[in-house]
Amino acid sequence: MRYHAGHSEATRKRLVQHAARRFRAAGLNTGIGRLMQELGLTHGGFYAHFPGKNSLIQAALQQAAEEIMERLFHAATTDPTGAFEKMVLAYLDEKHCQNPETGCLLPALATEIARQDPEVQEHFTVLLQQMLGLLQGVLHHLPAEQRGQHALVVLSTLAGSVMLARAVSDPQLKTAFLDAARSSLLRPFRTPE
Repeated sequence: MRYHAGHSEATRKRLVQHAARRFRAAGLNTGIGRLMQELGLTHGGFYAHFPGKNSLIQAALQQAAEEIMERLFHAATTDPTGAFEKMVLAYLDEKHCQNPETGCLLPALATEIARQDPEVQEHFTVLLQQMLGLLQGVLHHLPAEQRGQHALVVLSTLAGSVMLARAVSDPQLKTAFLDAARSSLLRPFRTPE
């Protein structure tokens, strides 16, 4: 069977997008066979696109990171004077918390990444550094020497609060995690008017 010139590239892109969603929703233990079946593809066809699962994980992490950075960048650029506040509110939104499959990879996968092969961890580290760079850019009102440290605190608070809010069954505690993170981040790191 012959396919058009862009078929392989389009299939690879579909696979990466699907894996990025599936891994965030169900974890990195999701099997290749299941992913391919969900896309109506054969298990053997996977190897036409990737040499192994680690390569797919890295591509899926890249896809997920690009999605959240685009969303945060969009939130920040809609109102440059309140960029930091917009990013925090977008990240700590209930919709983001309730939809891990389309949300940030940090609260969804960070604990699993810690148990992956070094090359996956290295790729994750690069993506994390890109996110920190984005945050440092939004914290432009702080002295340059403070931005790195503050970006670490902000990202840890954002990801940690969403991760814990997703894990608890008590709706009030879920809301309390998100509210506490909003309050603790927006007060000290607010952009001056």
